[in-house]
Amino acid sequence: MTIRLISVLILAALALPAQGPFAAKKRSTSTTSTQQHPNVDKLQADLAALLSKSQVTPAMKQQLANDLMAMCDGATKPSQASVQKLADDLSAALADKKISQRELAKLTADLQAVLNSANISMDEFTAVVNDAKTILTASGVSKADVQMIVADLQAIGAELKKHVPSTTAPAASAPARKFPRK
Repeated sequence: MTIRLISVLILAALALPAQGPFAAKKRSTSTTSTQQHPNVDKLQADLAALLSKSQVTPAMKQQLANDLMAMCDGATKPSQASVQKLADDLSAALADKKISQRELAKLTADLQAVLNSANISMDEFTAVVNDAKTILTASGVSKADVQMIVADLQAIGAELKKHVPSTTAPAASAPARKFPRK
């Protein structure tokens, strides 16, 4: 069974385009929930609207926060306060910036991955946050603003991980069982 699973995983990895370690994760995130497509489109439109404004209104910030919350798919969701902080920092940082449509789509996918990161590995989470950081930096967002947004993303990730029950740790009082090899 294990060899079969490994074979399937290797074949699946070979079938994916070579776009870095997260090509498979981002692809599965975008295809697993078709009801999220309108939410992705709304979030991307919100971010695009911020880019063309030099002044961001409180209503725009609230709409961004609402659309970020709508991106949360699983049972474990970040707090409204942490999402609002991300929305506030994103809106301030992105106002009047230039980001290509492709980068905007990648940033939206990164935000979606962070907001649904409760069950992804720390390596995957770190790569998603680093991708968002790279996009923001390349788009002319100040170093201080990038650091604030990265801190917001990391806080959301930590919040989500804190609420996921751990099933990997064995009970402390249970002795390890040895199984005979076949």
